[in-house]
Amino acid sequence: MSLDLDRDGACRVTGFAETILPALISEFAAYPVGQAGVRLSGVPGLQILLGAGSVMGGEVEARAGRPMQPVRAVLFDKRADRNWALGWHQDRTIAERARHDVPGYGPWSIKQGIWHVEPPFALIGAMMTVRMAQSRQAICLAEVGDVWFYRTPILHASDPSDGRATGRRVLQVDYCGQGLPAPLEWLGIG
Repeated sequence: MSLDLDRDGACRVTGFAETILPALISEFAAYPVGQAGVRLSGVPGLQILLGAGSVMGGEVEARAGRPMQPVRAVLFDKRADRNWALGWHQDRTIAERARHDVPGYGPWSIKQGIWHVEPPFALIGAMMTVRMAQSRQAICLAEVGDVWFYRTPILHASDPSDGRATGRRVLQVDYCGQGLPAPLEWLGIG
């Protein structure tokens, strides 16, 4: 059965990222391989490839039914020598430029030097996440270039890579069409 974003909270679009995959791979050439989750910000090329006016940004906006902007990107790169599993969970934090205590936002944490905070759940519910597969993986039914669109609060898990030399590389990008209460500010990707 094919999943539907509105009905099931997730859908797969076969080959959707194939045309931008070479440019994405080029953007990531300077990043170390085999990392558990590299938080990406200040990468202008990502903003061009994934932001407003891009094919991906347009598709996200069409599926969301409103303007959206990329607010966080994480590169996962599982390899035989750097592998992990992640149990069932929901993504519940957002990346911020700086810590500002605002009612309803908390607790705060720092991941790779970037401030993260748990916002009110309504904000998470208004977000959409895309996952672009650079590597094939049968369990998640993603082929190279496939894109999964899903509602950010969807319950999901990740098994270890199967140990192939190529590993499993996935880019996750969170989008949102809402601003944040001042003085909070999205970290963004560009």
